[in-house]
Amino acid sequence: MTLQGRKVNSTDQYTYLSYIMNSKWNASGTIKNNKNKVRKAVYAAYSFLRRSDVLTALKIKFINSVLMPIGCYGGETFGMSEARCKPIQSEIDKVIRMVANVGKSAAMERIRDELGIASVFMRTSTARERAYYKWKNIKNMDRRPHQGSDEGPDGHLGDRECPVDQKILH
Repeated sequence: MTLQGRKVNSTDQYTYLSYIMNSKWNASGTIKNNKNKVRKAVYAAYSFLRRSDVLTALKIKFINSVLMPIGCYGGETFGMSEARCKPIQSEIDKVIRMVANVGKSAAMERIRDELGIASVFMRTSTARERAYYKWKNIKNMDRRPHQGSDEGPDGHLGDRECPVDQKILH
């Protein structure tokens, strides 16, 4: 392929911030990557999760605050259907079964509800919806005064739309 008159090498796969992109624009590589990262995190914390002297509430916090974000990473960008979430959800369900001390025949939806753990699909859907409304409503991300102008700070920090409390500035 040539770009601006120069030959550019093409690649079958590209990784950026753990998103694995390929020529087909599907997310299967990222989903496999997330699944493997969840599995590695479970292996690292296996002794903690198996201990009977650790409160179940702490184990649930671990699932919600460590495993779920690892599994859901990137889901708001490319969208995860229930079919796409299934491999990641099955890894997290294994941990939930271990923490809840139930067998394979237990209804996971009911156990997740009882323990207060959302499914991977619901977490990614919520994140995607939040991202949609957040970026849809931003009019101008660059809130800094332009170089060479005499404008001072306009009461905003970074790229947020909310004004900064004057106590913070002084």
